[in-house]
Amino acid sequence: MNDLAGFLKTISRSSMVLFAVGVVLWGALPSYRPYMSGLLLGMLVSYINVLYLGMKTRQLGELAIQRERKRFNLGFLTRASLAVLAVMFAYKSEHVELVTTIIGLFYGQAALFVTAAIAFFRKSS
Repeated sequence: MNDLAGFLKTISRSSMVLFAVGVVLWGALPSYRPYMSGLLLGMLVSYINVLYLGMKTRQLGELAIQRERKRFNLGFLTRASLAVLAVMFAYKSEHVELVTTIIGLFYGQAALFVTAAIAFFRKSS
């Protein structure tokens, strides 16, 4: 489980840097504000989903160690609902671009993949 905590810490740090860059670009480029707003919204929801999935995975590990027979889910409906809410908000709002919101929703998976790949190559060498 230490790998999971390390991944989440790395993703949190990189997310904060990217959010800061996005906010600076949002302020510096007024003509691109709807695009940056959509990207930031999608990235925020994706980041929340990654943290939530990490929490649920940690709970699953603890449940496996206790060897209790309990029902457990990974919160797919919660995470999907957050993504749908972000898309609906972008669709209804004229200040948030829908396409960049959808692109931003893939941020968490991409960040997790890159972080895991870097960790794998560091371990193997």
